[in-house]
Amino acid sequence: MDQRIGRSVAESRFHTQLLTVLGVGIYGVIAFVVARRTREIGIRAALGASRLSIRGMVVRHYCTYHGTKEGNGMAGVVVVGDVPFSPSAKGAIIPVDIPTGKVLKVPAEYPTIQATVDAASPGDLVFVGRGIYREEVSVTTPSIVIRGEDRNETIVDGEFVRGNGFSIAADAVAVENLTARYAVLNGFFWTGVTGFRGSYLTATNNGDYGLYAFGSKDGLFEDSYASGSPDSGFYIGQCYPCNTVIRNVIAEHNALGYSGTNAGARVFPGVWRL
Repeated sequence: MDQRIGRSVAESRFHTQLLTVLGVGIYGVIAFVVARRTREIGIRAALGASRLSIRGMVVRHYCTYHGTKEGNGMAGVVVVGDVPFSPSAKGAIIPVDIPTGKVLKVPAEYPTIQATVDAASPGDLVFVGRGIYREEVSVTTPSIVIRGEDRNETIVDGEFVRGNGFSIAADAVAVENLTARYAVLNGFFWTGVTGFRGSYLTATNNGDYGLYAFGSKDGLFEDSYASGSPDSGFYIGQCYPCNTVIRNVIAEHNALGYSGTNAGARVFPGVWRL
């Protein structure tokens, strides 16, 4: 009887031990990151960054993106109950070099930017008409261009309840001629990508950063404006070499104009005002 009980709980005990090890590992990584960035955190706090902003600066990036868009890392499927399941791997969508010539229009063909982006294929152009779009746009399809009709009148509004105006986790995505405002976190956010571009963008009064590229390389921010961020207007972080250029930009009324934590970026002339 004791042997049967032991066998029945062995698997549960193993899972518990595994979760404990993973938890200790995650704690160790966060503690190491905080220790390395203590001086930066102090400066940001002195400049007026909120507790939520500082906490999110560390926790958001190390406790959210455990799995990559290719299905590597801590990514998987949860099956609940005693049901048949046949796992199948979904291949990654490959970036392309040649445009398809196809234009998907918002709102003429699709009601939201998110619906249009989800329908797009690599090489397509998403054209966003004038209007205020109260949504958060998540982009996981590579090699698409998202272009607004009018920089000042094509607006993604977070209403201080949604995380990012645009959150982009796909390679070679360009966003241009748009405004993102009132996001809880960032106006335009690229994370873990190779190849990105933000052109003729306006980011105002967002909770953390205006234009932000995290762990990304081979990028360009140009002809853009960022203001009203409690942290920096433009941020290139956690990449080296970044192979990223910032040029012809204006940053004002932010805690910092530009931040490049643990990064190597080429910054060309712009206007940086507090």
